[in-house]
Amino acid sequence: MDHKEFDNIIIGAGPAGMRACAIARERGESVCVVERREVGGTCLNRGCIPTKALVQSASVISVVASASGFGVGIAGEIQHDYSVASARKDEVVASLRKGAEMSIGAGIVVYGDARIVSADTVEVGGTLLHAAKRMIIASGSRPARLRVPGAELAITSDEFLRLTELPSELVVIGGGVIGMECACIAHAFGCKVTVVEYCREILPGLDAEMAKRLRSMLSRRGVTVVVGAQVTSLESTEQGGITVTYADRRGDHTLTAPMVMMATGRRAVLPDGLTDTGVVLTASGAVSTDDRMMSSVPGIYAIGDCNGRLMLAHAASAQAEVAMGVRDSVESVPSVVFTLPECAQVGTLNSDTPGALIVGKAMYGANGMASAMGQTEGFVKVAVDAATRRIAGCCAIGAGADAIVQEASIAMAGDMTADTLRTRAVFAHPTLSELLLSALPL
Repeated sequence: MDHKEFDNIIIGAGPAGMRACAIARERGESVCVVERREVGGTCLNRGCIPTKALVQSASVISVVASASGFGVGIAGEIQHDYSVASARKDEVVASLRKGAEMSIGAGIVVYGDARIVSADTVEVGGTLLHAAKRMIIASGSRPARLRVPGAELAITSDEFLRLTELPSELVVIGGGVIGMECACIAHAFGCKVTVVEYCREILPGLDAEMAKRLRSMLSRRGVTVVVGAQVTSLESTEQGGITVTYADRRGDHTLTAPMVMMATGRRAVLPDGLTDTGVVLTASGAVSTDDRMMSSVPGIYAIGDCNGRLMLAHAASAQAEVAMGVRDSVESVPSVVFTLPECAQVGTLNSDTPGALIVGKAMYGANGMASAMGQTEGFVKVAVDAATRRIAGCCAIGAGADAIVQEASIAMAGDMTADTLRTRAVFAHPTLSELLLSALPL
């Protein structure tokens, strides 16, 4: 069996693995990246990028539908073709994947399934790869399914993003980020959509008021959202549909549609043999890591989705920097939900201690740019620590929510107080950024 030695062996060529590889190469260290599918990982190929390409198509439909109010006439009914949108999505992904492959460099990636032989050795296709300095597990995650009868009848986000045409009706099980983004895409293209969420509100983990506002806005547009509902089974019908049975406080109910999508979280994907080395897993099956992203076995690190800490591409890249020793920690990480409209959040806006946080709020309807854009629905909230006046969190729902929350994230990373941001920074007018300034509590 052939043997090869490198300073670093990285398993997985997604955002985490690619960033770790780039740092190693900048240092002049040798590196081998093992990838079993495509460079770019879930984010580029089956997640962030294809979803956002489709969301952009959905957004264009919304813009065209409101064109007459801006003095632009559209002759006849608006025509949309999901197969064209899907093909455009594939083109975007292919182009970015090619760029990612070029950025890694020639001869760096070995394609195949990795099997961990020991704490510093990986076997791929009959070749043993030895890591002299560190082995980094960046193997990502896969869609999870509910453990209920008939769960296999539902598609996951992987299959949804491969569709070239949409059904007339779609039931989405799970009102988290993935479920809500896909629901918005399908609805924009004329699909009747029902979302069934187990928790009391959609987007669990994010600000409840923001989530409630999104649910209300989508409901007014025709998306049915059922919360506090536990799916108990899926069953095929004689007509070729799928019946979803769920229970809530009022009893049992059923929904029947030609297609059901299950968006109930993700689970870590780990290479074979990893636990045989003594690596400890969390209760959810992810790799347990310390603050340096090292596993319970010295020399083996886990970054990105496979450690279950925060399943976001940008968090994965930051974790790679921690593992490689160029970043101390991963804090103030913003989350963005590319629904229509966008939702975004960083930090926390709630505290168990009464009076610990002071929360300010600004409405889009009072912002000059939002009014000019015709985007007056939504709000921005900012929470400030009552004792230190430092910004504890920010959330936004509406146009440009991602950029507004990113600005707050930068302020938080710089340990700025609300007063410093208000008195030192000058916000351009008219801009949506002024919403952040307006939301800062006095």
